[in-house]
Amino acid sequence: MRLIRSRLTTYLVAGPFRHKSLEVGGGKTGSKDEGFDWNLRLRTKGDHAGLQFFVELKGYLFEINLTDGRHWNWKENRFYRDGEEPPFEGYPHE
Repeated sequence: MRLIRSRLTTYLVAGPFRHKSLEVGGGKTGSKDEGFDWNLRLRTKGDHAGLQFFVELKGYLFEINLTDGRHWNWKENRFYRDGEEPPFEGYPHE
């Protein structure tokens, strides 16, 4: 588990455990926007798939991410296995 702090935000990160990580945190957005925004996203395929949720209100952000840190093999329609992933040369990986 580690704590990541910047000038505006603080995040607590746990993991990875079997490729899964949990991030919880938030802080000031640095934006002058005084509005409200939120997003809930669940991805089962693709790089860093998982559950992502954030709420932004009057320049403050709260975020929870439960993600799989593996990259997705689009040709095989599955995550890359350990040691199988090609060198990163930009998107797409193939």
